[in-house]
Amino acid sequence: MGMDMHMLGPLPEAPAGYVAQSQHDPGHYRMRSSAMVAMVVAMQDAGALASDPRPAWPPWPPKGVAPGRLPLIERSVADESFDPGLTDEERRLADDLIAAATKVQTTRSRVAGKVPAFKFGSNDRWIVTPEECAIIATALERYAEHLTEHDLTRLQQRYQDAQRKLVSPSAKRGEIKIEGYASLGMSLAELTRWIREWAAYNHAAAHAGGYRVL
Repeated sequence: MGMDMHMLGPLPEAPAGYVAQSQHDPGHYRMRSSAMVAMVVAMQDAGALASDPRPAWPPWPPKGVAPGRLPLIERSVADESFDPGLTDEERRLADDLIAAATKVQTTRSRVAGKVPAFKFGSNDRWIVTPEECAIIATALERYAEHLTEHDLTRLQQRYQDAQRKLVSPSAKRGEIKIEGYASLGMSLAELTRWIREWAAYNHAAAHAGGYRVL
């Protein structure tokens, strides 16, 4: 299981220091679920994330829609290129759902200058806006400059604490589940390089409309 980040717009020009994971799709960045847990810990430590409550999704399905039509409406929402021949009323429902979902997916943090941590806790098509990308990039670039072995040890402990929370019976539906309490498995140099790589992706995405978390 993993998490895929896709920039929402074309990248006009790759910023200095940005090396895409794939030259065929420079706007795509993939992490294993366990790696994202570790990066969330690092982003929290860097001061980029806030523990905002997860917003409620719009109610679905609407009343009065034939059960056999719901999958068509839902697919047209997930894939804009799919045209199932919706009626005018079904199209209105689809458009309303897209607007309501986008409002949820673009939820900003209640803390100024922070990004909601829940956007990196599930594959719910969260949208990380250009401004949020810049917040993450700036915080991580500054953070990576001063990482020490002490920080690495502390991050290791916080990473394992995060895993305990995620695998506990109290973990909420939709949160990432991973098995065991793995080690970061990185040297200080490797951790620093990885954090700077993720910072560079966010810096690039800030100039490409942000990204979705899938």
